[in-house]
Amino acid sequence: MNYFILNLKLNGIKNIEKEIEIDFYKKDLKNFSPINYNVKGIFGPNGIGKTAILKSIEIIKNIAINNYYLTNSENLNLLHKLINKNTKKMNVEITFLNFNNKKNDKKYVYYVELEIKHNDIFISKESIKTENKYKELIIESGQILNNSLFKNSVLIEDISKNLLNKRSILNIINDIEKNNLLKDNDNETFINLFNFFKNLYIKTDRYQYNMLDITNLMDIDDKYDMRIPKKKGILEILKKDFKRKTKFLKLFKKDLSSISFEKKDDSDYYYLNIFFNYNDLEISYSFESQGIKLLFILHSYLDKILNGGIVLIDEIDSSIHDVYLNKIIEFFSEEGKGQLIFTSHNTTLLNTLRKYNNSIDFINENTEIVSWIKNGNSSAFNKYREGYIKGLPFNIVESDFYEIFSNEEGV
Repeated sequence: MNYFILNLKLNGIKNIEKEIEIDFYKKDLKNFSPINYNVKGIFGPNGIGKTAILKSIEIIKNIAINNYYLTNSENLNLLHKLINKNTKKMNVEITFLNFNNKKNDKKYVYYVELEIKHNDIFISKESIKTENKYKELIIESGQILNNSLFKNSVLIEDISKNLLNKRSILNIINDIEKNNLLKDNDNETFINLFNFFKNLYIKTDRYQYNMLDITNLMDIDDKYDMRIPKKKGILEILKKDFKRKTKFLKLFKKDLSSISFEKKDDSDYYYLNIFFNYNDLEISYSFESQGIKLLFILHSYLDKILNGGIVLIDEIDSSIHDVYLNKIIEFFSEEGKGQLIFTSHNTTLLNTLRKYNNSIDFINENTEIVSWIKNGNSSAFNKYREGYIKGLPFNIVESDFYEIFSNEEGV
């Protein structure tokens, strides 16, 4: 199955207090083709809301596919910090396409609103719409108000009763589907919605290692680098992936010969320590440079793009030299089967991205999205650097730093 994010609307996360909207494709979906549309870079100064955009999608994914996301105290503490303090609500609407290069492409709109009530966080609104043959499911305050989407509505209402404040309807329907209770048409709709979220790979502040969708890089009592569930053949799959990662990292570290691991195990998991081997020198993962560790993780995400995944990466420039980064972006713009959405401070990427469609957005000081539109030979790089993007006047000059760093007051 192929999926493509067409549009994103969001509000109420961190500093964003009015709805912002990002388009990833043109309005006309006739003869849809992701070619030259499958990469989007979001640019803007520090602290302006770029990370919040990707974080909002990560939160909605977790709500859609994780049973207990809104009952976990750690997640609730994080959401209390992320939901805007003035609005006390956060909402996200994602419009995406399920396409297979035929006439029966299917367009879906998924919306979730979270609200802080009595120091707890609930799903106050949720809706699903299909736009080919218009059908919808609307939920407010834990009650299903309208359902023309799923035929077995009595079953769904019965099973979801008293759960919809804390669990997404998609999450609940997944339990129903596991028990083979859905009819065929309902099943198809659900699979497209649920698989879309499973097809999202998001790298924000948690550096997850997504090679198998089940493994995480972690420090376990400062003793191990990774923990993976015991499954048949998983270690062989891991070895093959490490070989591919070695080839990728050799582009940046020519003397890298291999990546290996040592393991211990219990009844449920393998606990691994990772080593980077440079000829006669062996460096453990914990002592490797931050750049190499980030590239090691990044490979897993880039690999997903090549195979049709939708990948969102915050600050993609944090681990790669800009010469290499521009080559990587160019490669996935032209060869990737999936979709890449990223934030960055690296302005050299603007010259690479200008060749593609809907590929550059700026977020300005008013938390407005300003899209770059091709206009002859004009350069997004020059306009951005010179302060000609709406709401982004880079009006700092060298003399502004003198007073800050002077020693006149004995500081």
